Amino acid sequence: MRHDDGLEDSRMRLETLLASADVVVCPSDSVSHDTCLRTKRFCKQHYKPCVLLQRSGIGAFAQALSQLTASTHPDDDNRKSPWLLNP
Repeated sequence: MRHDDGLEDSRMRLETLLASADVVVCPSDSVSHDTCLRTKRFCKQHYKPCVLLQRSGIGAFAQALSQLTASTHPDDDNRKSPWLLNP
């Protein structure tokens, strides 16, 4: 799923999309500072794995996917990995 930071999608729809996601990847060069903060806060409160990317390139996205697959989900019993991952 994708949210366009309020260009066509309503800004109010962001939390609905975040709630239905299994993991969140947020490229900070493509969305507003407010959207990054709201995304980060929502994911922390709901224990959603979240990767904040500095850029939106394919390499950064591939690195985020690698990091997500290598980490432990926060709902697991051992809770080893944090909800926020930084590639």
